[in-house]
Amino acid sequence: MNEVIAIVGGGSTAISFLHSYLQLVHDGHVLPNTIYLFEKRGVFGPGAAYEPDQASNILNTKTGFVTPFDDRPGDFYQWLQTNKSTWRRLYPNFRLDAHGYAPRPLFGIYLQYQLEVGRDFRIPT
Repeated sequence: MNEVIAIVGGGSTAISFLHSYLQLVHDGHVLPNTIYLFEKRGVFGPGAAYEPDQASNILNTKTGFVTPFDDRPGDFYQWLQTNKSTWRRLYPNFRLDAHGYAPRPLFGIYLQYQLEVGRDFRIPT
């Protein structure tokens, strides 16, 4: 029998789960090899929590500490540093500071980027 996993909602929790799941597969665990990811908004990554609604809404965790990846502290901050051309024109007044608080939609852009081009969501070989 072919086991299948369905994930309803393509936001930060789904990204965190998929990252952990693929780590287990990479480490040799035998797990279902079919995963369906459903997202009604049409964009995977931001989910409801980090959608581009109000740039004035900020994260409740410091920029240098928030991440969906348990094994990569500071990943969001590092991504912001290396991908300024991806987000700077949308948030020209945002001052990048590891101890500051970023706009919630900016974290959504980061999450979307992780699914679209992130290195972690490739099938392990």
